[in-house]
This record gives sequence, structure tokens and C-alpha cells, in this order.
Amino acid sequence: MAPRTTECPANGLRVLVVDEDIQHVNYLRAVLPQYNFHVTVYTSPVMALNFLKDHTQDVDFLLVAMHMQEISGFQFLEIATKMHRNIIMMSATTTLDMMDKCIKLNARFLEEKPLGSSAIRNLWQHLDLEPSKRMEMFLNFIQDPTRKAHGEQSTITELSDDAESMNEVSSSKVGSSTDVNMGLVNNSDSKAGESKEKNPNKKPRLGN
Repeated sequence: MAPRTTECPANGLRVLVVDEDIQHVNYLRAVLPQYNFHVTVYTSPVMALNFLKDHTQDVDFLLVAMHMQEISGFQFLEIATKMHRNIIMMSATTTLDMMDKCIKLNARFLEEKPLGSSAIRNLWQHLDLEPSKRMEMFLNFIQDPTRKAHGEQSTITELSDDAESMNEVSSSKVGSSTDVNMGLVNNSDSKAGESKEKNPNKKPRLGN
């Protein structure tokens, strides 16, 4: 199916979602743009890898399902980490062994599916970003009224890394940039299921 573009915010991070679960794909495709993410979706991990080869610079990070039939999440991770440093894995069930293997394969984090609003708002904190982009995401985060409405509080410990990154930026004003929404594939008319709110307390970061 040919890619088609949808409305997306002018700024924010560009995410490549890889998941064979059509229902979860549709959910992320609808929800992520609400949090200022540009979304490209593939339900075929093999096609996603082929896309990544030619568009590494067009993707800020990847959200990849662990359980897939075409190739496993671990196999995808082994290949993709040679092309991109920011990969977050997703799984409906998480175990210590799974988390440990993700760390060894250089994943940035392992999120629980389906991703709740709190987890989505905190995705940027797990990523290795340029100081200017990290500062931009930090400012968006602390100014987000929905975060405060859900009772999420930022602590000095949680945001210390972001403060250090902000100090590295000489300008106090973050410039905006125009990104390209790269389109979607494998659309479905089925409605996405409801997501459960995740624990707002920050989880330990995976990877370096």
C-alpha cells in the first residue's frame, strides 16, 4: 500500500513504529501526534528495516514490538541498532530476562503495551538526543498542562540530565524546525482499544 500523509505537528520527534498488531498500530498512529510526535508506521518488520536503511537521518527514534511473527523483536533489534541508536522496545508482558536482553542489545528502554499517556509523554527522556532537541522536549514537557492534570510531578533527580543538557545550549531560545511526515502503511478500519494509564513514576532508563 502506498504511503499517505496525515496532519502532524510542525515540530517534535519523528518516530518509526514497528508492530504487527494492527489494533495497537492504529492506536499509536492516532495518539502519538497528539503529543507532538511525527509517526511512520510499518506492520512488516522486514519492510521497516528496508525503510530505515535509506531514512536513518529522518527518524529520531523507533518504537518496536517484541512479539512479531515475520522476525522477532530481538532479531529486529540486533539489526536495527547497527543503523540507529534510539530504539525503544514494547511488550504486553515484560520480564527481567527480557529487559536484560534488551539492555545487552542496546535498546534504550522496554515499555509495556499498550502505551499509556504518561509513558508516551516520557518517551523522550529515554533517548540520546542532541542538546538543543532535548532542551526543546524538556520545555514542552514541563509546560504540558495534561501532565499536571494527571498529577505528574517533575523531581530534581528525574530532570537532572535534562538540566545538564540545557546548560550546554548557548542560546536560551529554542528555534523551531519543519519536519516531514513520512506517511503511513497498512491502514485498518478497526478501532484501537482503550489504553491503561501507566505509573507516572519514572522507570529506570535502559542502555547508555
